[in-house]
Amino acid sequence: MKRALLLIVFWVSCFTLSAQSIAEAGKLYAEGKYEDAYLLYNVLFQRRVYTPIDYYKAAVCADNIGEIAVAKKYFKLAADKRYYPAYKYLADYARLNYQFDEAITNYNTYLEKVSLPDSIKNLINKRLEETKNAYVLLNKVRNVVFTDSVVVPKNTFLQTIKHQEGMGYLYTFNKYFNTQSDTIGCGVYATEKQDKIYYASLQDGFLSLSVSYKNFDDWSESEKVEFASWDISNSNQNYPYLLQDGVTLYFASDGDKSIGGYDIFKAHYNDAQSIFFKPENIGMPFNSIYNDYLLLLDENNGMGYLVSDRFQLPDKVIIYTFMVPQDIEFVDTEDEAELYQKASLCKIELQKQDSKEVEQKTNKEAIFEDFYITDEVVYNSLSDFKNKKARELFVRYQNLVSQIKLVEENLDKKRDEYSRSEDKETLGEAIFMLECQRRQLYGRIRTAQDQVRVAELEFLEK
Repeated sequence: MKRALLLIVFWVSCFTLSAQSIAEAGKLYAEGKYEDAYLLYNVLFQRRVYTPIDYYKAAVCADNIGEIAVAKKYFKLAADKRYYPAYKYLADYARLNYQFDEAITNYNTYLEKVSLPDSIKNLINKRLEETKNAYVLLNKVRNVVFTDSVVVPKNTFLQTIKHQEGMGYLYTFNKYFNTQSDTIGCGVYATEKQDKIYYASLQDGFLSLSVSYKNFDDWSESEKVEFASWDISNSNQNYPYLLQDGVTLYFASDGDKSIGGYDIFKAHYNDAQSIFFKPENIGMPFNSIYNDYLLLLDENNGMGYLVSDRFQLPDKVIIYTFMVPQDIEFVDTEDEAELYQKASLCKIELQKQDSKEVEQKTNKEAIFEDFYITDEVVYNSLSDFKNKKARELFVRYQNLVSQIKLVEENLDKKRDEYSRSEDKETLGEAIFMLECQRRQLYGRIRTAQDQVRVAELEFLEK
C-alpha cells in the first residue's frame, strides 16, 4: 500500500513538473526567446505526447532559429491533429521547394479553416494566386544555357552591365535626370540613338512606366505606357528594356500573373492603336518566387543578361549570363529535383565556381563585403561602429553569416552526392531541408541587418 502511494505521488509530481515545464516553454515562446523555448520543447517531447498547439509553438521556435527539418516535422504533427494555422507554414515550405501543387492545397486549407483579418486574408490570397501562376509555368520551363553569374550590390547593377553596340543604355533615375529625388531605385532605358527613353517613376503611390521621345533638340512630354487588357492598379512596373525592333518591351512587374515579387514580362507595341498588347510572363527559369528585375538581350552577340535577387543576401543581386536560344525548347524530365534545379537556377552558383573569366566574388565571399549603414556610410570593421548596441547586434549578424556559410558548404556536398547517388529520394529530402534552412537564415540575416542599421542610425542622429 505504501509503495502504491509513493508511485502515485511520483507520477503526480512528474505530471505537475511536466505541466510547469510546458507552461515555461510557452512563456519563453510568447517572449520571443525561441532558442530557449525550442530546447525545452525538445526535451519535453521525448517524455510524452503534447497538444497540437504545443507542437505548433515548438515548430515556430524551430523555424525562427533555422531548424527547418524539425520545424517541418512539428508543423506536420500539429496539422495532423487539426491545428490549422500550421498549414500556412507547410504551404510556405512547399512553395519554397517549388512543390506548388502541395502549397496550393495547404494555402486553401489554411484559408478555409482559419479565421483571419481581412488584411492577412488578402496577403494569403495573393500568395495563393502567385502559387497557382507558378504551378502553371512549372509545366513549361525553358531550356536555357547559362554560362556565368556574378553577385553585385543591388544599387549598382544598372552600371555593372557593360554596354554592347545595339543594346541601348541603362541608367538610374537619379543619374539620368540629374536629381536625388528617387529613393526607390527606378530604372531608365535609352535607345542606342538616345532618341527615346522608357523609365519608371512614382505615380499615385506605385511605380509606373513612362515614355518620352526626342524631337531634334527637344523632348516630348512624358506619356504613361498603357497596356491593353491588363490591370496595373496596386502594382509596380520597373526596369524597362526595348529590343532593337523598337516594338518589344521587357519590364519587371509585381502585379497580375506574377509568381512572387517582381517578374519579367514582355509586351509588343500595337502601332495601329498606339498601345502595347497585353503583357505575358516570360516564365521560368527567367522568373522565380523571388524578385527578378531585368532582362537584357545582346542581339548582335546572341547573349542575354538576367538580374535577380534569388538566393541572395539583402542588398545583393546576381547577374546571370545566358545564351539566347534560337528555338523555344522546354525542359523534359520527370525528375522533380532536376526540374526544380532547372526552374530555380539553384545550381548556377556551382557552375560559376568553375569559371575563370569573371573576377568577381561569389555569393559566399560577398557576405564578408563592407557593411552599408546608408549609401554614404560604409563600415568595414567592428571598430567603425559608434554605438555599443549596434556593435553587439553586428556580432550576431556575423554569427548568422558564419552559419549560412556552413549550410551552403553542406548543401554543395549534398548536391554533389545527389548527382552520383542512386538514393535520390533520401538525398533530395536532405537537400530540401538544407535549402529551407538557408532561406530561413537569409530572412534572419535581413532582420539582423535592419536591426544593426536602426541602432547605429539612431545613435548617429542624436
